[in-house]
Amino acid sequence: MRTSIEVQRRSESVIHTGWATVAIVLLGGLAWMLYTPGHAQSTGLTLSVVEHLLSMIPGALTPGDPGFDKIAHATGFAVVTAAALLARWNRSWVVALSIGHAALSEVIQWAFIRGRTGDIADFVFDVGGIVVAWAVVAWWCRYTLTDWRLT
Repeated sequence: MRTSIEVQRRSESVIHTGWATVAIVLLGGLAWMLYTPGHAQSTGLTLSVVEHLLSMIPGALTPGDPGFDKIAHATGFAVVTAAALLARWNRSWVVALSIGHAALSEVIQWAFIRGRTGDIADFVFDVGGIVVAWAVVAWWCRYTLTDWRLT
């Protein structure tokens, strides 16, 4: 007979494939956002689509507005981190790899991608998004999912 602690430990170690799939898809989108050359035709098309979608939301920032880039960085890293945490991957690894990716992405943009620059402020907003995602997911799991804790 299993005790409740054994059942809880077993359920915490099981990867949630739905959230894992979401995390991988979002990571692909984030990589496209970060590593597409600034002058590429796909970048212009993507920004046009995003601008059109956001124009339907009253008061929303659009890609041409000041500060949009920082919000995009924080949001991109936040959603990937949140999905990875909800997939029940090891939270320490998720946070560490997310922060490492944030730093590496700025170096790669600065050194290797034409039309892109590395920016320490982007890195700060990336890390801010990661921390907010961790805090929100930890809070949400603690108060809504009694058998699923991120401690």
